[in-house]
Amino acid sequence: MKTYAVLTIGVICISTAAVIIRLIEAPATAIAFYRLAIASIFILPLSSFLRNTNGLNQIRLQDTLMCLAASVAISIHFVAWIASLEYTSVASSVILVTTSPLIVAFLSKLFFQEHLHKNVYVGIALGLIGAVVLTGGDSRLEGRELWGDLLAFIGALSFAFYLILGKRVRTRLNNLDYTSFVFLSASVMLFVISVIANQPLWNFDSKSIIFIVTLAIIPQLIGHSSITWALGSVRATLVSVAIMAEPVGAILLAWLILNEHPSLANLIGGLIILSGIFIAYKKS
Repeated sequence: MKTYAVLTIGVICISTAAVIIRLIEAPATAIAFYRLAIASIFILPLSSFLRNTNGLNQIRLQDTLMCLAASVAISIHFVAWIASLEYTSVASSVILVTTSPLIVAFLSKLFFQEHLHKNVYVGIALGLIGAVVLTGGDSRLEGRELWGDLLAFIGALSFAFYLILGKRVRTRLNNLDYTSFVFLSASVMLFVISVIANQPLWNFDSKSIIFIVTLAIIPQLIGHSSITWALGSVRATLVSVAIMAEPVGAILLAWLILNEHPSLANLIGGLIILSGIFIAYKKS
């Protein structure tokens, strides 16, 4: 129950990300950099204080490489997904990111021979059906919308790799050590990319700065850290199914804050997604 409670808190927190990003006036690489860097500032001291003999000082080369790979995956995920919100709606962007469970299930079965209960397959199927319904048969696949949807799918693919890598490493490395390593490494990568690409990293308005800090604390520090912690106790596929609830919260917040009104299809799709999550949890 404790693991499920933490996972639920994580999903609620990450549901706020899309709306917060929409309120920030800054490049995608800069938003992703600060989101991870600020979170690292909070996590690193705690990780150092609580570190024991099983911490980063004894991390194996294989785990180091997997952590770096996870850093690359989460960097791509954030940049692609944040950029997608400039071109398509919150609903379409967040829904497309929820296709990651299908990728996670395939990779888990392919590489780790993870046994999946039939309810998980049913939950994933319902979640994906709900995602399609949620878009309301969106056929605007041209121009800006097509590019935004493509970026969102790239975000889904890279997030699936992040979950798979995290599940593998978390069996040998505690949550704080893993999270601090990945967040800090990803921050450095994004900083270098921003400098090379000549993307601005400062001189943003005060409103954007406030929302950048909020983004780093609520969805990133609390949200993703909670999800990563849950990976140490439950299967990666189950975690990815739970994350399917993100579109429901994101669409509701977009309606209340950005005045993006959800359609009947959005509401029905959301209920289907929640049903899928319930079924996946029931026997997993």
